[in-house]
Amino acid sequence: MKATLAIMACLLTAGFLTAAEVSGGNNAVVIKKSIVKSSNGYQFICVPVDGLDISGTTGGTIKLSTFLPPEDLESGTTVTKYGTTDTSTINDSAEWSSDFNLKGGDILWVKDPDKVRTVLETFGLVAATSENTGDGDDDDEIVFCGQDRTRSAVGDLTVGGVTALKNDASAAITIANAVTGAQAGDEVLRLVSGSSNYKTYWYDGENWKAYADNGFGIVTADNIEIAAGEAFYYYRAASANE
Repeated sequence: MKATLAIMACLLTAGFLTAAEVSGGNNAVVIKKSIVKSSNGYQFICVPVDGLDISGTTGGTIKLSTFLPPEDLESGTTVTKYGTTDTSTINDSAEWSSDFNLKGGDILWVKDPDKVRTVLETFGLVAATSENTGDGDDDDEIVFCGQDRTRSAVGDLTVGGVTALKNDASAAITIANAVTGAQAGDEVLRLVSGSSNYKTYWYDGENWKAYADNGFGIVTADNIEIAAGEAFYYYRAASANE
Protein backbone atom coordinates (compact mmCIF):
# COMPACT_ATOMS: atom_id res chain seq x y z
CA MET A 1 0.00 0.00 0.00
CA LYS A 2 2.77 2.48 0.85
CA ALA A 3 4.45 1.76 -2.47
CA THR A 4 1.20 2.42 -4.32
CA LEU A 5 0.65 5.70 -2.48
CA ALA A 6 4.25 6.75 -3.14
CA ILE A 7 3.78 6.09 -6.86
CA MET A 8 0.57 8.11 -6.97
CA ALA A 9 2.15 10.99 -5.05
CA CYS A 10 5.17 10.95 -7.33
CA LEU A 11 3.10 11.11 -10.50
CA LEU A 12 0.70 13.71 -9.10
CA THR A 13 3.59 15.93 -8.03
CA ALA A 14 5.01 15.81 -11.53
CA GLY A 15 1.63 16.48 -13.11
CA PHE A 16 1.52 13.24 -15.10
CA LEU A 17 -1.88 12.25 -13.72
CA THR A 18 -3.46 15.66 -14.24
CA ALA A 19 -1.90 17.07 -17.40
CA ALA A 20 -4.04 16.66 -20.50
CA GLU A 21 -0.94 16.69 -22.68
CA VAL A 22 2.75 16.18 -21.91
CA SER A 23 5.17 17.94 -24.19
CA GLY A 24 8.57 16.68 -25.23
CA GLY A 25 7.65 13.04 -25.71
CA ASN A 26 9.07 11.95 -22.35
CA ASN A 27 7.54 9.02 -20.52
CA ALA A 28 6.88 8.47 -16.83
CA VAL A 29 7.78 5.01 -15.59
CA VAL A 30 7.33 3.10 -12.34
CA ILE A 31 9.81 0.29 -11.77
CA LYS A 32 9.49 -2.33 -9.07
CA LYS A 33 12.73 -4.15 -8.24
CA SER A 34 13.08 -7.10 -5.89
CA ILE A 35 15.27 -6.20 -2.94
CA VAL A 36 18.60 -8.00 -2.91
CA LYS A 37 20.19 -7.43 0.48
CA SER A 38 23.43 -9.01 1.71
CA SER A 39 23.62 -10.77 5.05
CA ASN A 40 24.97 -7.60 6.67
CA GLY A 41 22.17 -5.44 5.28
CA TYR A 42 23.72 -3.84 2.20
CA GLN A 43 21.99 -3.13 -1.11
CA PHE A 44 23.97 -2.08 -4.21
CA ILE A 45 21.59 -0.12 -6.42
CA CYS A 46 21.56 2.66 -8.98
CA VAL A 47 19.12 5.31 -10.19
CA PRO A 48 17.35 3.86 -13.29
CA VAL A 49 15.18 6.91 -13.96
CA ASP A 50 15.57 10.62 -14.60
CA GLY A 51 13.79 13.32 -12.64
CA LEU A 52 10.15 13.82 -13.65
CA ASP A 53 9.60 16.92 -15.77
CA ILE A 54 6.46 17.60 -17.84
CA SER A 55 8.17 20.45 -19.74
CA GLY A 56 9.97 17.97 -21.99
CA THR A 57 13.36 18.49 -20.31
CA THR A 58 15.32 15.27 -19.73
CA GLY A 59 18.04 14.39 -17.25
CA GLY A 60 16.52 16.19 -14.28
CA THR A 61 17.60 15.48 -10.71
CA ILE A 62 15.69 13.62 -8.01
CA LYS A 63 15.72 14.35 -4.30
CA LEU A 64 16.92 11.47 -2.16
CA SER A 65 13.70 11.71 -0.11
CA THR A 66 11.66 11.23 -3.31
CA PHE A 67 13.77 8.38 -4.60
CA LEU A 68 13.89 6.56 -1.24
CA PRO A 69 11.02 7.83 0.96
CA PRO A 70 12.40 7.71 4.52
CA GLU A 71 9.02 6.88 6.05
CA ASP A 72 9.14 3.52 4.23
CA LEU A 73 12.54 2.59 5.66
CA GLU A 74 13.96 1.71 9.06
CA SER A 75 15.30 4.48 11.31
CA GLY A 76 19.10 4.30 11.06
CA THR A 77 19.17 3.28 7.38
CA THR A 78 22.19 4.88 5.71
CA VAL A 79 22.72 5.67 2.04
CA THR A 80 26.05 6.59 0.45
CA LYS A 81 26.49 7.82 -3.10
CA TYR A 82 29.18 5.63 -4.64
CA GLY A 83 32.48 7.41 -5.32
CA THR A 84 31.53 10.46 -3.21
CA THR A 85 31.34 11.53 0.41
CA ASP A 86 27.57 12.14 0.13
CA THR A 87 26.05 10.13 2.98
CA SER A 88 22.71 10.44 4.72
CA THR A 89 20.98 8.60 7.56
CA ILE A 90 17.30 8.35 8.49
CA ASN A 91 16.72 9.86 11.93
CA ASP A 92 14.04 9.01 14.51
CA SER A 93 11.70 11.53 12.87
CA ALA A 94 11.77 9.54 9.63
CA GLU A 95 13.78 12.19 7.78
CA TRP A 96 17.05 11.95 5.87
CA SER A 97 19.83 13.85 7.63
CA SER A 98 20.87 15.26 4.26
CA ASP A 99 18.41 15.42 1.36
CA PHE A 100 20.87 15.62 -1.52
CA ASN A 101 20.06 15.44 -5.24
CA LEU A 102 20.46 12.31 -7.34
CA LYS A 103 20.63 11.93 -11.09
CA GLY A 104 20.05 9.00 -13.40
CA GLY A 105 22.97 6.59 -13.23
CA ASP A 106 24.12 7.43 -9.70
CA ILE A 107 25.19 4.32 -7.77
CA LEU A 108 24.22 3.92 -4.12
CA TRP A 109 25.12 1.69 -1.20
CA VAL A 110 22.07 1.39 1.05
CA LYS A 111 22.72 -0.02 4.53
CA ASP A 112 19.79 -1.45 6.46
CA PRO A 113 20.35 -1.40 10.25
CA ASP A 114 18.04 -4.38 10.86
CA LYS A 115 20.81 -6.98 10.89
CA VAL A 116 22.80 -5.18 13.56
CA ARG A 117 19.68 -4.31 15.56
CA THR A 118 18.45 -7.92 15.51
CA VAL A 119 21.67 -9.07 17.16
CA LEU A 120 21.51 -6.31 19.77
CA GLU A 121 17.86 -7.08 20.52
CA THR A 122 18.64 -10.78 20.88
CA PHE A 123 21.09 -10.04 23.68
CA GLY A 124 18.86 -7.40 25.25
CA LEU A 125 21.29 -4.56 24.50
CA VAL A 126 18.60 -2.41 22.85
CA ALA A 127 14.83 -2.37 23.13
CA ALA A 128 12.92 -4.13 20.36
CA THR A 129 11.27 -1.69 17.94
CA SER A 130 9.17 -1.77 14.81
CA GLU A 131 9.21 1.94 13.95
CA ASN A 132 9.55 2.98 10.31
CA THR A 133 9.45 -0.59 9.06
CA GLY A 134 6.59 -0.04 6.62
CA ASP A 135 3.32 -1.91 6.58
CA GLY A 136 4.84 -5.26 5.72
CA ASP A 137 3.42 -5.83 2.24
CA ASP A 138 6.15 -4.11 0.25
CA ASP A 139 9.23 -5.24 2.16
CA ASP A 140 10.45 -7.42 -0.71
CA GLU A 141 10.70 -4.69 -3.36
CA ILE A 142 11.93 -1.17 -3.97
CA VAL A 143 9.98 1.24 -6.19
CA PHE A 144 11.59 3.72 -8.60
CA CYS A 145 9.47 6.49 -10.12
CA GLY A 146 10.66 8.96 -12.73
CA GLN A 147 11.28 9.50 -16.43
CA ASP A 148 12.17 6.61 -18.69
CA ARG A 149 15.87 6.45 -19.58
CA THR A 150 18.28 4.34 -21.60
CA ARG A 151 21.34 2.75 -20.04
CA SER A 152 24.51 4.83 -19.79
CA ALA A 153 27.35 3.76 -22.05
CA VAL A 154 30.04 1.68 -20.34
CA GLY A 155 33.37 3.51 -20.30
CA ASP A 156 36.89 2.10 -20.41
CA LEU A 157 37.48 -0.85 -18.12
CA THR A 158 40.77 -1.22 -16.26
CA VAL A 159 42.56 -4.38 -17.36
CA GLY A 160 43.04 -6.60 -14.33
CA GLY A 161 40.80 -4.34 -12.28
CA VAL A 162 37.26 -4.25 -10.94
CA THR A 163 34.84 -1.50 -12.00
CA ALA A 164 31.44 -0.64 -10.53
CA LEU A 165 28.83 -0.86 -13.30
CA LYS A 166 25.07 -0.57 -13.28
CA ASN A 167 21.89 -1.12 -15.20
CA ASP A 168 20.51 2.40 -15.01
CA ALA A 169 18.03 1.77 -17.81
CA SER A 170 14.33 1.39 -17.11
CA ALA A 171 14.32 -2.24 -18.28
CA ALA A 172 16.31 -5.35 -17.41
CA ILE A 173 19.39 -6.37 -19.40
CA THR A 174 21.14 -9.73 -19.65
CA ILE A 175 24.64 -10.46 -18.44
CA ALA A 176 25.57 -11.04 -22.08
CA ASN A 177 24.73 -7.36 -22.68
CA ALA A 178 26.48 -6.03 -19.59
CA VAL A 179 29.45 -4.88 -21.68
CA THR A 180 30.38 -4.95 -25.35
CA GLY A 181 33.32 -7.13 -26.25
CA ALA A 182 33.56 -9.41 -23.22
CA GLN A 183 36.73 -11.50 -23.26
CA ALA A 184 37.71 -14.81 -21.72
CA GLY A 185 38.27 -14.47 -17.98
CA ASP A 186 35.97 -11.49 -17.47
CA GLU A 187 33.72 -11.75 -14.42
CA VAL A 188 30.50 -10.19 -13.13
CA LEU A 189 30.05 -10.05 -9.35
CA ARG A 190 26.58 -9.48 -7.90
CA LEU A 191 25.15 -9.23 -4.40
CA VAL A 192 23.28 -12.30 -3.22
CA SER A 193 20.31 -11.92 -0.89
CA GLY A 194 21.17 -13.11 2.60
CA SER A 195 24.80 -13.93 1.78
CA SER A 196 28.13 -12.34 2.63
CA ASN A 197 29.61 -13.54 -0.67
CA TYR A 198 29.16 -12.27 -4.21
CA LYS A 199 27.64 -14.46 -6.90
CA THR A 200 30.30 -14.76 -9.62
CA TYR A 201 29.69 -15.24 -13.33
CA TRP A 202 32.61 -15.73 -15.72
CA TYR A 203 33.06 -15.52 -19.49
CA ASP A 204 34.81 -18.50 -21.09
CA GLY A 205 35.29 -16.86 -24.48
CA GLU A 206 31.94 -18.02 -25.85
CA ASN A 207 29.37 -17.89 -23.06
CA TRP A 208 28.82 -16.58 -19.57
CA LYS A 209 28.87 -19.38 -17.00
CA ALA A 210 28.01 -19.80 -13.33
CA TYR A 211 27.79 -22.52 -10.74
CA ALA A 212 24.28 -23.93 -10.49
CA ASP A 213 22.23 -22.61 -7.59
CA ASN A 214 22.19 -26.05 -6.01
CA GLY A 215 26.00 -26.07 -6.07
CA PHE A 216 26.26 -29.00 -8.49
CA GLY A 217 27.60 -28.38 -11.95
CA ILE A 218 28.11 -25.34 -14.16
CA VAL A 219 25.35 -23.71 -16.20
CA THR A 220 25.25 -21.21 -19.06
CA ALA A 221 24.23 -17.79 -17.77
CA ASP A 222 24.02 -15.60 -20.91
CA ASN A 223 20.33 -14.90 -20.33
CA ILE A 224 20.50 -14.21 -16.60
CA GLU A 225 18.91 -10.79 -16.11
CA ILE A 226 20.34 -7.77 -14.34
CA ALA A 227 17.36 -5.81 -13.09
CA ALA A 228 16.74 -2.13 -13.70
CA GLY A 229 18.26 -0.34 -10.71
CA GLU A 230 20.89 -2.99 -9.95
CA ALA A 231 24.58 -2.13 -9.56
CA PHE A 232 27.32 -4.74 -9.80
CA TYR A 233 31.07 -5.18 -10.18
CA TYR A 234 32.84 -6.11 -13.40
CA TYR A 235 36.32 -7.63 -13.52
CA ARG A 236 38.17 -7.06 -16.80
CA ALA A 237 40.66 -9.86 -17.48
CA ALA A 238 43.90 -9.31 -19.35
CA SER A 239 43.71 -10.25 -23.02
CA ALA A 240 45.23 -13.58 -23.98
CA ASN A 241 47.43 -11.62 -26.42
CA GLU A 242 48.85 -9.30 -23.77
